[in-house]
Amino acid sequence: MSSACVSQCLCRTSITGRKGGRTREVFPQPHFLFSFLRHLVQYLPSQIQMRFPGAENLRKLVFGHSSKDIVEVPVLSEEDYKKKGHEVLKEAWHLLNCDSWRLEKRGSGDTSEGGDACDEVFSMVHPGQKGKKIYRLRGRVEIAPKVLLDELFSRLENVPSWNPTILESHRIQTVDDHTDISYIVTAEGGGGLVSSRDFVNLRHWDVIDGSYISAGVSVTHPEKPPQKKYVRGENGPGCWAMSPIAGNPGSCSFQWLLDTNLKGWLTPIVVDGALTGAMFDYIRHLRKYAQKLNSSKGPSSYIMPISSQEEEQIAVNS
Repeated sequence: MSSACVSQCLCRTSITGRKGGRTREVFPQPHFLFSFLRHLVQYLPSQIQMRFPGAENLRKLVFGHSSKDIVEVPVLSEEDYKKKGHEVLKEAWHLLNCDSWRLEKRGSGDTSEGGDACDEVFSMVHPGQKGKKIYRLRGRVEIAPKVLLDELFSRLENVPSWNPTILESHRIQTVDDHTDISYIVTAEGGGGLVSSRDFVNLRHWDVIDGSYISAGVSVTHPEKPPQKKYVRGENGPGCWAMSPIAGNPGSCSFQWLLDTNLKGWLTPIVVDGALTGAMFDYIRHLRKYAQKLNSSKGPSSYIMPISSQEEEQIAVNS
């Protein structure tokens, strides 16, 4: 890190005003300090860390873990992963359909049906964890629900090509056709206040009441222990839910339940802004990708046969 960067982040400047000749001191904005501290700890030489044990505590405060936390972890059996995946999906679906959600923010922009202005982010305090805030996004995407499930679950490696908020995504372990372990690295968020995070998630999908649900939760895996490069985030039970829309088999109602702990040194205001912003960004990128798929092959090629269960659900919704 150059001395210029250090001085830009830390030093204070005296400025003489035109009126009254007063002098005021201008201190750096908080995000400059956070950024400086994050880079300082990240690039702190290993020999300095050895000589000054407090450096490890500083790393843990800023990044959510220290180098001592990087240890080997056991792998669950496939049956355990399947069982856990099924339980997580049921819990996420239950949370998604709770009555305690309150509107956090509405999208802006396109006011047509399925446009950005129709997007909504809700929040509530987790009913089982006092003080923990979770989020739900609701919007519409012009693509069949089955196809969207396939894009999000089966084509995981392709996600960074259309979603710039994801730097890396790939499958670590395939358990069965409905269950796997994935590794995700997110881009910086919150205007640079939130550095990249990485996540190791157990994912499981199924169909409930005609909706395609892809649920996930953080797990440990020996192939991806915490590393110094990223803060290891932690996801509670969450999901994407893609439901058919009556009279329009080429569209779906899209919901995202987000229960995450970004770890590190972040204030609640920063976390709120970063997460709601990320959710709106996500559905905008998803909508653009759906348009690209439709224009390349035509909407009709993405309309898949509707099962009897889906037909019953559509009839209920209509």
